[in-house]
Amino acid sequence: MNHSYLRCFFLFSILTLGSCNNPKELIEVQIPEREVFVESEVTYPNPSSIKTKQGPMEMPGLPYQFDELSDLFKPDHLLLHYNKIHLKYADQLNLSLHQTPIEKDTITTIVFKADNKNEKLKNLAGGYYNHNIFWKTLTNKKDTQPNAELQKAINNAFGNMSGFKKEFKEKALELVGSGWLWLISKNNSLAIVTTANNENPLMGHLMLGTPLLAIDLWEHSYYQTYQDNLHTYIDNCIQHLNWEFANEQYLKSE
Repeated sequence: MNHSYLRCFFLFSILTLGSCNNPKELIEVQIPEREVFVESEVTYPNPSSIKTKQGPMEMPGLPYQFDELSDLFKPDHLLLHYNKIHLKYADQLNLSLHQTPIEKDTITTIVFKADNKNEKLKNLAGGYYNHNIFWKTLTNKKDTQPNAELQKAINNAFGNMSGFKKEFKEKALELVGSGWLWLISKNNSLAIVTTANNENPLMGHLMLGTPLLAIDLWEHSYYQTYQDNLHTYIDNCIQHLNWEFANEQYLKSE
């Protein structure tokens, strides 16, 4: 018989008998505590705290916090888009404007002057300006409404609001490659157009009209939240369109 087995059995018997012979003796056994996992709350910076390295262009801030559009964008996704992609356009645009004749021009003037002769400036100015409009196009208030004047223009151009939404989505899905979706006004008439890459309707070689609304159709704008489901991205954007901003832009275009 195995001697180790006998030794263990003998020790166990002694311990058992000892405990039985002394009923008042208690053996303290430590019960491990149950582990409790508490998720730490994620905090996001205030958009106003995100700054460019130098002027003349500044980050515009956002009309909402990073976690206040969570049914449209994951907060981490929105933070990345604003703090990395948009900020990079702003910083690189500032570097390219430094000590040039147009350094003190407004961004709309710079965008108007940007053309195919200077692809770098066109890309940087467009990327910066387009995002400025994009953030204002969206609101954390669902289903804001155009005022009576803009609604009349929508009815004239698209029949009604349903007609606008249908064409807005169709135009977005028709775009091949990266670009932007716009609601524009020209001569008091509305149209929905797309532009490739970072071009926009104000650029002098396009002269399409005044932007009222803009939606980013670059993959970086939706993939992290929606993967390749562009349909749902556009549907959700439509629910968050800031018609109060569009009203202001339409008034400026008259």
